[in-house]
Order: sequence, then C-alpha cells, then structure tokens
Amino acid sequence: MKRILTAEQMKRCDSYTIDTVGVPSRELMQRAAESAFREIMSGGFDLTKVLCICGTGNNGGDGLAVAMLLQSAGVNVEFFICGNEERMTEECRYRYNEMFRKGITEQTDLDLDGVTLIVDAVLGIGLSGDVRGVAADVITAVSESGIPVASLDIPSGINSDTGAVMGCAVKAELTVAFARLKPGHVLYPGRSYSGKTVTADIGIGEEGIEKDDLRIYSPDDGDVIRMLPERYPDGHKGTFGRVLVVAGSEGMCGAAYFSAFGAYRSGAGLVEVLTPRMNMPIIQTKIPEAIVTPWDRDPERLLRERLRCADACVIGPGLGRSSDAVRLVEEVLGCRVPLLIDADGLNIIAESDDLRKSLAARAYPTVITPHMGEMSRLCGCSVGDVCRDPIKIALDFADRYGVVCVQKSAVTVVAHEGTVYLNPTGCSGLAKGGSGDVLSGVIGAFMASGKDAFSSAVCGVYLHGRAGETASEKLSEYSLLASDIADNIGHAILSLKK
Repeated sequence: MKRILTAEQMKRCDSYTIDTVGVPSRELMQRAAESAFREIMSGGFDLTKVLCICGTGNNGGDGLAVAMLLQSAGVNVEFFICGNEERMTEECRYRYNEMFRKGITEQTDLDLDGVTLIVDAVLGIGLSGDVRGVAADVITAVSESGIPVASLDIPSGINSDTGAVMGCAVKAELTVAFARLKPGHVLYPGRSYSGKTVTADIGIGEEGIEKDDLRIYSPDDGDVIRMLPERYPDGHKGTFGRVLVVAGSEGMCGAAYFSAFGAYRSGAGLVEVLTPRMNMPIIQTKIPEAIVTPWDRDPERLLRERLRCADACVIGPGLGRSSDAVRLVEEVLGCRVPLLIDADGLNIIAESDDLRKSLAARAYPTVITPHMGEMSRLCGCSVGDVCRDPIKIALDFADRYGVVCVQKSAVTVVAHEGTVYLNPTGCSGLAKGGSGDVLSGVIGAFMASGKDAFSSAVCGVYLHGRAGETASEKLSEYSLLASDIADNIGHAILSLKK
C-alpha cells in the first residue's frame, strides 16, 4: 500500500527525522540529490549542457547539490538562482557557497542557449499561492523553450496537495519525488506535468504523523487481491449475494442493463432489475441471467417487497427524475440493506433538503458514486471548485453524511472516515456513456457478497479501471464501450494474480 503525504505531513515527517531520529538536514539533502542524480544519469537525457535553475529554499539547495554531483561526473553544468540570494535558507546558502569552491559557472541572467536539460529546483512542495514575479517569468521561459526538464520533488508551480497549476508551472519529463508521493503527483493536472515520476527513499519515515491524521493511499494489485470477495468451492448463488438494481427509464434502458451486467461479471450470485415495464423485453434479451421485475404503478410498494430479498441495492442509473423516481429514492433511503446511489439518484437527493437529511440519517452502509458534475450539485458549488480540491470535497461530504464517497474523475477519489484512496488505474477509454453504470454494478456486487462498503468501493474502482485498460489494449481507447469494460472484468481479476 503506497502512502501519499500532504505537504504539511511531509514537513512533519522531515522534522521528526531531523530532530528526533537525529539525521542532519544536510545529510537528507545529500541523499535527495544523489537519488535525483542517479535518475538523471540513467534517464536517457542529452547531457551536453545542463542548467540547474534553483530557488532560494531547500528545494533550491537540492538543485545545487545535484549540480555538484553532475560536475563530478564530468557533465558540463551551470546554475541560475531564481530569487533573492539574501533570502536563502541555511542549507541552500551552504550549497551556494560550495558551488563557487567547485568552480561551477553561475548564470546571472537566464540563458537557455545550448542547454539540453534543465534541472528544475525553483519551487518545492510548500507552494500555496500563485507563482508571481521572477519565478513566474523563469517558469514561463522554461515552458516555452521546449528543453527537457527533470524536476526535483514536484514540478515548480504545481500545488503538491491538489495537483492544481498555480498560475504557471513547469512540465517535466522526469520528476523525482523525495520520500513519498504527494497528491499533486497523482491528481490531474499535476500528474500530466510530472511526467515519469520516481519515488526516492531518502530515509524519512512516517513517524511524525498523528494516528488520527488524514490518510491517503494508492492501492496496488496485491492490496486489491486481498480485498476481493472470497469464492467458496461449496458456495451457491445465494452465497455470493443478490443485488437489486433499481434503474432505467424511458430511453435509458441501457443504464439498467450495464449496471446489472457489471454486477454479474463481478461475482454476484443473483441480480434482479427493477425497471419500468417498457424496458423489460430489452433487458431480458440482453441479459437473460437477470431477474427482471417491471413496474408501472405503485413502484415503492414493489421496491419494499424486492428489498426483502436483496443483499445490496443499486439505485439511480438512468432512473430519470419523474415523480416515481423521487418516491423510489425516498423509499430506498430508509432500507436496511447496503446501498449504492448513482446518477439520477444523486441528482434527486441534491434537489431535496429532506432527502439529504434522510441520507445523513441512514444507519446502513452507503456508497455514492458521483462524477464531478453530480458532486458539484450535491455540494452546491461549481465543478471548478470540485476539481480544484477533489480530496477535500470528497472527504467533507463523506464525513458530513456518513457515506463512502466515490468521486469519479480521471483519478477517482474514494473517501471515508478520514481515509482516502486515489485510484491509479484507468484510461481515457472509460470516458464513455455507460461506464459509470458498470462501476455501480461492480461495487454493488462486492457489497452484496458481504464486503464492507469502503473495501467494495476501493476494489471496484480499481478493477473497473483495470478492465478498461485491458479492453483498450485490444480495441484502443477510442473504440472502448461500456460493454467491453464489463466483459473484461474477469480478465482484470486474472491479471492481478499473475
């Protein structure tokens, strides 16, 4: 399990290592520089002329230390200080004085002529406001030059906690993250600015973090294998869970089908679809394995009846916002089974204070799966606000309403009770109609098997993304369809075990 640290957490861990463990700051800086030096030397870069552009903080000190290592290796290297030299930190000042003793050339005016690689050490992970002044001018010049960049810790101009571009930012081919990944390396747009990201172990642990502090992780194959529901050799269809999918409306039959299909492909023993009568022939034809229960009148009475047989319920895909749909959402919020709410189910809740209260009052496991637009409606903010700080938005909503929040995007955020998983799998092919409906079925199947809601969400999102990757290898990211995602869930599970 990869732990991801915020800037504040990283600072505390760094201080603990220096003050309590007793590793000098200068030694940590040297370790960081040596790690970056190794990656640069083995990175396939043209090292004809390297320019280290350094700020006046400790990140700049890292860059100066890298310059000295490059010179020792016979590389033609120069450096440029971006900022007021009088404001250098102690460690940066020490490295700066060493540069002259080593005879390394300082550029007093930025000159990129003939430079084949830039080492970016202008701004570190502490950046919180927009880049301004000389730093903005330098970053813009680097960006417009087209010269390959290797960034130390994080590309200058990227917010390490959110991945946001703070006015302007360097776009790196290589980023060497020191000690731990930061959210800005994983979340977009920071992820696309970081290029190839390598984490360098420089001897900083996690002892400086309080036990109740924010926990951010990125799962891997091994983690997800351990989360998968067990398959018992003597099990029967009831053993592996019964999912009730409440979905579909006129013209939206496909959403109900994809959700049910995703649930079956993910191991559910039985899947029942509660849908308007007009959808019944299509769903029975597309997925004959499913039980299809049609409604035309009094749908909430029928829902109460079918919930008695369910181990988990999925509601919302293609449901619409009719009066029937509203009554179904009202009814299901009071049910005593694990519940996943998606799409129109969330839009209906977003429009009603009473339903919000019912959501908060639920005493049974609940997962919500909003995309950014649905999340903005639930929170009463703009989509831009959600994109600027997706971790905080997801966590705040999860804490306020006692739910597992699966906030879908290029990097899906799964949040619950102070813990966040940033999903590493997926591709652009998942950005197709029906993809989210498949995901609702995958998570619903895991919940019906008896897995807790948080594990079901983390595991489901990961496998859904991996299934998309697997399908795109055969079809391309252009041609991927929702049905291809569902069809490749099994291949995704098998790939975890290789």
